[in-house]
Amino acid sequence: MIERLYQSDRVHVTQTRRVLDQAQEPDCIRHLWFIDALGRISLQGSCDIAKPGLPVLDYIARMVTGLPQRNLAIKSSLDTKQPPTAWVLGLGCGSIAHAILTVWSNANIHLVEIESEVMDLAQQYFCCPNDHAQWQYHNLSIQQWLMNPVTPESSPLFIALDAYTADGLGPSVGLASDYEALAKVLHPHGCLAVNLHEQHGLVAHLTALEAAFERRVKVHFVAGQGNPIAFAYGTAH
Repeated sequence: MIERLYQSDRVHVTQTRRVLDQAQEPDCIRHLWFIDALGRISLQGSCDIAKPGLPVLDYIARMVTGLPQRNLAIKSSLDTKQPPTAWVLGLGCGSIAHAILTVWSNANIHLVEIESEVMDLAQQYFCCPNDHAQWQYHNLSIQQWLMNPVTPESSPLFIALDAYTADGLGPSVGLASDYEALAKVLHPHGCLAVNLHEQHGLVAHLTALEAAFERRVKVHFVAGQGNPIAFAYGTAH
């Protein structure tokens, strides 16, 4: 059964319930959809409300494989006397943040999202807390955030860049200057995971990443899927 929970000119939220076992409550998957200027709708995120830390979409699971190992996060915390820090650039429905916290339960996460509507919906429908010290929201563009990131903690050990709009990868996202700035702030043992798309400047993005990170880049392609994930690594790799 599909229910529409929210609708505006640019964003929809729907809910799907599936009965997997008659003895249990039906599971509940919520979906965030973006609508472009031509009225075309595209899926931007999905969340299992009972288990928000378990990725529903494959590409989210692939992105968080870039999380540095737990022992590095613990070492970082001991060295800096601060919990590990992660940045999520492009909030969506919050799936990446939820997944990070299943691995680093004490992480501080900075969530950067240009659309205030998306931020509000993530909190209202997708289990993203609106008043929790570990979840720090910033209603900014990625470029604004990179000019003056509000983070007094240590360098981010993990950065996820997933900044899609209804029309694909956001305009001017992934400029060479963006990747250069990310390379400077990333922890030496850290990882940047970037969700890319074969139809949205893939070669240009990979070229800029290779230059900014001095070729410390790996790309994960999956047959039949148009969004490869690029992983770029800190200077200690």
